[in-house]
Amino acid sequence: MRGRPRLLFISPRFLFPADQGGKIRTSNILRHMKGGAFEIVLAAPAPTGHARFAADIDSVCDRFVHWPEHKPTQARRAQALFNRLPVAAATDHSIAGSRVIASTLAEQPDIVLADFPHAAVLLPAKLNAASVMFTHNVEAEIFERHGKLATGPIRYVWQDQARKMRRFEGEALRRFDTVIAVSSRDAAELKDRYLPRRIATIDTGVDLDFFPFSSPAPAPTEGGTVIFTGTMSWQANAEGIDWMLEEIWPRVIAARPAARAVIVGRGAPDWLTTKVRERGVAWDFPGFVDDIRPHVAAAHVSVI
Repeated sequence: MRGRPRLLFISPRFLFPADQGGKIRTSNILRHMKGGAFEIVLAAPAPTGHARFAADIDSVCDRFVHWPEHKPTQARRAQALFNRLPVAAATDHSIAGSRVIASTLAEQPDIVLADFPHAAVLLPAKLNAASVMFTHNVEAEIFERHGKLATGPIRYVWQDQARKMRRFEGEALRRFDTVIAVSSRDAAELKDRYLPRRIATIDTGVDLDFFPFSSPAPAPTEGGTVIFTGTMSWQANAEGIDWMLEEIWPRVIAARPAARAVIVGRGAPDWLTTKVRERGVAWDFPGFVDDIRPHVAAAHVSVI
């Protein structure tokens, strides 16, 4: 006789190191669920040498099942442009992954949870268990924004990807009994777009043990520091910071000429750092940092 109900949690990404927003959110939710109502089986691709993350893996699940991680090459991404699926989903498809998940499904878990719509490509068409889709974005909306901002031929590529993502995201979300969104705003958008069977919200939070409150120093009259933290190789973040540079920063320095900004996160694109340098504004790009807390504590305004 089995004890706690078994939750099969399927991630299309290896969660460690937890250095991206999605991985941070997922790993923290699993960490707080571990030892609770469910026996957690985590299924995900794993890189060579993943054993060095054994303690991290053990902190988020009771059992880890995996398949070899193969990060998509540029050639595979280009080839996936001609797939019926959007590139982001097509490149997550894995025969090895589907086999591992099929084997784990044969153990009859009580709940199957897919993290991100992309994980749906690893699942069979029919699930004989309660099912949950955990969304982190309105994926099609991001693609649509890229399509509006892009110019030249790349604009048509983004528009085509947006069309494919709308179809894929809608089909994926309607397959599951419950869809979980990261905000009430996303929940309303997903409901309007796709009419899922049921939608709930788990708001993105902050680990208050890791980020204790510290009183900020008063900002100097003509200055002060603005901070943004996020993976800068993600195009949505780069475009958002470019918008801040173009639309917001002139107003900031008009009021506070000595203001500066710190953009923390790996992979800032050359076109953005070059533009900042040419503008001569007081912006720093420290890249990836081991601990963002001292950077955040030293700032006066945080941009989300």
